[in-house]
Amino acid sequence: MEIKVPTSMYEVPLYQMLEYTELSEEIPENLKQLHAVSIFCQISMDEVRQMPLSILNKAITIISKWANEKPKFYQTFEYKGKKYGFIPNLDTLPMGEYVDLDNYLKENRDMYKVMSVLYREITIEGQGKRYDIETYKGEINEDFKELPSEICFGARVFFWSLGIDLLSYIQKSLRAVRKGQRKKSALPKNGDGWESFNYSLTEILQDLKQSVERPCISVSSGRVTKATLVNWNNQNLKKQSNEQ
Repeated sequence: MEIKVPTSMYEVPLYQMLEYTELSEEIPENLKQLHAVSIFCQISMDEVRQMPLSILNKAITIISKWANEKPKFYQTFEYKGKKYGFIPNLDTLPMGEYVDLDNYLKENRDMYKVMSVLYREITIEGQGKRYDIETYKGEINEDFKELPSEICFGARVFFWSLGIDLLSYIQKSLRAVRKGQRKKSALPKNGDGWESFNYSLTEILQDLKQSVERPCISVSSGRVTKATLVNWNNQNLKKQSNEQ
């Protein structure tokens, strides 16, 4: 059997990465390894089961290496004969674009829609890294479903990192204001809601930091044994028997 194992996240189209990230969290880790090989090497689970253990474990090792690395951020990229650029200035982001981003970021399966907002075709290139992009019209680029995963996840990590910086700044500013108010006068013990708000910010920051550290669902590099494959095969046969 000959299989092609991707050696970087850039070689994996977005739709494949999303298929993997949407696997149920209830699936055992060793079974996720088999699904990873099936999805990223584009072979069936039956074909995965028939692979020699040495080849299977080598494929898992290669995949787990790049799956657990932090993706690179691409400010611009070329795709299908066109050059795309990241929004040049997020500080001037129109409300319509912000609302669409906020909605699309809620679901992994909508990442190609997120990319349609963050990246648009470059219309003018200036000196250095300056450029202008097409005006946002709310259109979704369906071709972005096949973008290299690293471009997509790198953009999301970059966007999350900006959110961390912004929330950290807000939190520090609130603390400074709170401290200044305490010096001027005694604040009411109840009703200001500052503590609960600050706690919410802290929780959001922690979630964002975890997301940046692990932008993808990790692929374990632990070795698959013959017993694992036998167990998986028995479970599969039992499932098919129950369905009949």
